[in-house]
Amino acid sequence: MPTDKEVRIHWVTLHPPPNMGELLAIADPEDRLRQVLVGLDGWYRETEPMAVNIERDRLLLPALNEVLNKTGGSLATRCRRHPRIPPTTQAVVSEIRR
Repeated sequence: MPTDKEVRIHWVTLHPPPNMGELLAIADPEDRLRQVLVGLDGWYRETEPMAVNIERDRLLLPALNEVLNKTGGSLATRCRRHPRIPPTTQAVVSEIRR
């Protein structure tokens, strides 16, 4: 049985987040912003179904909830800590389109 850490490493290997170092190195500020947002939006869209399942299942699986609490809690909790971060992908898209 794989450990929690091995499962997380496997997941990130299959669904790597955008390379922020590469994106933040883009010289033009508007292009940099656009590329960062496109990269993040694509990654969140790709991983959203799993994130939804994890948030749902943590209420039923104490072991999962314990692991998530050790790694920063829920996405909603992290967003509440940082009020400038919209809590959903749709909110991010709405802000970009404004």
